[in-house]
Amino acid sequence: MSQVAVVHYPNVHFNYYCIIPHPTELQVLLLAGEDGWSLPSFVPYEHHFGMVGHINQSIKDQLGLNVTTLRCFYQDYCSDTNTRCRVYAMENHSLDSVLANATTNFSISNYTTLGCFVSRDRQLRNYSTSGTGSSLGD
Repeated sequence: MSQVAVVHYPNVHFNYYCIIPHPTELQVLLLAGEDGWSLPSFVPYEHHFGMVGHINQSIKDQLGLNVTTLRCFYQDYCSDTNTRCRVYAMENHSLDSVLANATTNFSISNYTTLGCFVSRDRQLRNYSTSGTGSSLGD
């Protein structure tokens, strides 16, 4: 099956990160990686911030979770690497899901920022759990 994108910028690298809440606790899902813990992420083919079906499907394929993308919570662009990073807020519908051992739930009640879990390449500024992260235009 070929991918058809509404918007695709072949010369810009995109990284998408997903804030997936625990279904009943004040926690978000983090995955273990080579550089430590990170929000679930993927490199999208579709680059329009409002097209979200592929985001839901990516999380389903990667983690087996049924989610709904609520909104683009934050975005940033690094001109040095021609990389755009977007963070999406998700609703988690997988109440009984069992995840692999390489995951953890991070309690957001103890922290005011999740920026260190977002980008392996570059820290995002002003990314707070209160939803007041800055948003840069396309």
